This record gives sequence, structure tokens and C-alpha cells, in this order.
Amino acid sequence: DGRVASAAGSSRPSRFTAAIQDVAEAFGRTWAVSVVLTRGGEIAAATAGDVVQAQAEAVRLWTELRAPRDPVACDLVVVGADPAHARDLVQAHERLVAASAWAKPGAPIVWMAPAPDGPGRASFLPWFEAGKLPRHLASLRERFHPHGLAAYAIRRLAKDHAVHVVSGVSPDILRPMGLHSFDDPEKAVAHALAHHDVRTCAIL
Repeated sequence: DGRVASAAGSSRPSRFTAAIQDVAEAFGRTWAVSVVLTRGGEIAAATAGDVVQAQAEAVRLWTELRAPRDPVACDLVVVGADPAHARDLVQAHERLVAASAWAKPGAPIVWMAPAPDGPGRASFLPWFEAGKLPRHLASLRERFHPHGLAAYAIRRLAKDHAVHVVSGVSPDILRPMGLHSFDDPEKAVAHALAHHDVRTCAIL
């Protein structure tokens, strides 16, 4: 139907946003409030009214205020996840997804994900036992769960890139996810540089 999959930071049409709009239209009278946040997490602007129109206006305001520049494919990407806003791997994985847009095919990613609260809720880790990626995706289509989607994103990116994660989460949990676990950022970067031809780097 021409609609693309949802992605963090993307305002393109997606099945997810289309489903939300369908639900809103089914109720007949709905009202939405959208907010635009500064990088510090404070409210910079707000919109309200029709679900579609309020969201579109919020996207326009956000784009004016803080839209990032278009990604440039690099040989190495280093990305951080603020522990104040990414307390576990489920929350922190959005930064990993953002980093992938800047990485050349097969390029390593160094992912700083302290995750002081651990991997996430109990429903998250079982998704890493969902079989091969096509089977995982089929399970998501049968019984969608946001934690299953986060797990799929991590597994897919770990397959496409050498993801070096620096985290407080136990290596015994991280390695089965397909991640290279490190306890120090310098060690992670040094490993990436030693095993890949790195000429350009993006730091997010």
C-alpha cells in the first residue's frame, strides 16, 4: 500500500501511524496533544486538535527547532545513550537504531548504553530466543509487542554491523544478543579500529 515501516526520528507515513489514525477516526471525535521537547527535555512547543493535523504541526515545529542534518555514511559510528533517559537496553536501543543510519554497510558501531536498570522488563529477553531473524519477524507479525520489535532491531543491527556495546549489563546477557561487550569506551573503540579500515567517523 506504499506505507513504509516506522522508524525512530522519521515522519514518513508508516503502518504504525496509519493504525493510530484509523483508531482515532473510528471513534469519530478525538483530540490530541503533541509536544516538542528541547534537547534538555523541556517543552518548547505544543499543538492540539485533530490527531493528524496536531501531529503534523508538531513535526513541523520540531523540524524547525532541532531536526538533525542528513546522515553521512561513515566507517565507524560512536553513539551515546543518556542514562537519565535510557535506563535500560529497550530505551537505549533507539540510539543504536539512529547510529545505523550513519554507518556504512558492515561498519562497526560503538554503542554507549550504561542501562543502569539492566536489559529491560522480563518480556524483553525471551525475544532473543525467537529463532532466526525471519522467524522472529513472523512471530512479531502474529503477536506484536514493542519489546519484540526492540529485540529484533538489536539482533538485525548486530547481524549487519559489529556492534561494540559499553554497558553495565552483564556480558553473559549481551553476547547472546550478538553484541561485542566491553567495560570501557576506549577498549571498544580500540577494538573497532584494530579490526576495521576506519577513515571516517561519526560521533552522535
